[in-house]
Amino acid sequence: MLTMINHKKNRGASRRSVLRGLGIAGSALALSAGTVAGKPATPANGIETYENLTFAERPEVDREGHGEGELRLDLYLPEQRDPHPVPVLVYIHGGMWMFGTKETDREILEHFARQGFAVASIEYRFISEALFPAQIHDVNAAIRWLRAHADEYGLDTGNVGVWGVSAGGHLAALAGVTNDVDEFTADGPYASYSSNVQAAASWYGIMALHKMVETAPPDSEMPYEEADAPESMLVGEPIAENPEAGMYASPVEYLDPDDPPLLLYHGNEDGLVGYGQSELMYETALDVCHETTYYELESLGHSSEAVYSALSSKPPAMGTARTVHCRPSPNAPQERVQDGRVASLSDMEQFFQRSLRH
Repeated sequence: MLTMINHKKNRGASRRSVLRGLGIAGSALALSAGTVAGKPATPANGIETYENLTFAERPEVDREGHGEGELRLDLYLPEQRDPHPVPVLVYIHGGMWMFGTKETDREILEHFARQGFAVASIEYRFISEALFPAQIHDVNAAIRWLRAHADEYGLDTGNVGVWGVSAGGHLAALAGVTNDVDEFTADGPYASYSSNVQAAASWYGIMALHKMVETAPPDSEMPYEEADAPESMLVGEPIAENPEAGMYASPVEYLDPDDPPLLLYHGNEDGLVGYGQSELMYETALDVCHETTYYELESLGHSSEAVYSALSSKPPAMGTARTVHCRPSPNAPQERVQDGRVASLSDMEQFFQRSLRH
């Protein structure tokens, strides 16, 4: 079933203004000069893999098997008969910002490489190593490193998307909505390159750290209001006592109409991060008129393996798809709603195909 609904846009102040009291200022960064945009992603038979490429050195990082202070990425490249710069997907793993590895979900990453995207699976500092905003600094540092090494690996620096799951979904969404927030851009040897992205996708990510209680799954036993809750540990203080600390790290507070397109997937039986988090992000997009699509997936929980399996299945997975369209007039955003077997991995592939071709 498909329905179309018109909504009148709320012309209130940008949600970024909520955070100005915290000292955040923004200005758009230009893409690196001299880049020639490549063709849209085209399927490839094989994959060329480069592992453990160091993209940043952080003194706090101390992990087994690493050089001192190194953060690394793995790069999956599609083999092409007619080589040309390929669009890039930066993948961010989950793990409550506390654990996880870039090798997680390798099957999914290789799938997208076969669809013609360069896929970079990156590391970032954990809570035990550094507090927020270190994590988003690391994401942006990886993006800048990729742009700096574009010629070496055949990357299209004008078309970079970001995607993550769970904690990585939070960071991916945040990267997408903070292109113009100077405080979140990275330092280091590649600071002259842009960390802007052209599209962002999140699987069951946290969008509002200060709204975890309101969006908690039924019967959840997670300590959302406690000092040892992961989201409070991320920012270094109990969010229940200082909601502004949570707002500072929340993608929902930065979303505005000028941000790149956003794609959200969330299972409605997620027992860890309530699907109300993605729903809240979508409702905010509808309010400010931002191009966003949200898939509420039927009977799925907090598992990338389960989500990938459902989206890869035939027929498509059950769910509800809601999309904000802001054309032809931003004053009257139109919502498109579909129910039934509407969710497939090809939707995500097409989202990045459309978004990463200028």
